[in-house]
Amino acid sequence: EAYPRDAVDRLRARGYRVVVLAASHAARDLGDGRMANLVMVGALATLLPLSNLSWIETIEQRIPEKYRRANQQAFQAGMALMAQAAGPVPANPHANRHGPWAGRAESGSVS
Repeated sequence: EAYPRDAVDRLRARGYRVVVLAASHAARDLGDGRMANLVMVGALATLLPLSNLSWIETIEQRIPEKYRRANQQAFQAGMALMAQAAGPVPANPHANRHGPWAGRAESGSVS
């Protein structure tokens, strides 16, 4: 069966809070549409009870260095998209409002 075009409406009709984000567009604006997954992870990070340090360490360990900065930007774009989303979003008390890499040295060390 094809993916239903009215999936968002169906989910909302069942009482789910649905946030629609232009992750692919944001990733393309950053230069590579394949980074849409990190945009969505950044959005999700605003909702999960994980510290920014956990996200930073995971991205630094999993993403090759030559792609890391772009993926960090995609992650931050997702956080920003979620912050701009219509309606209140439950706050993640572990999140840094300025992005997870705010105040960090370019080398990736914790300042």
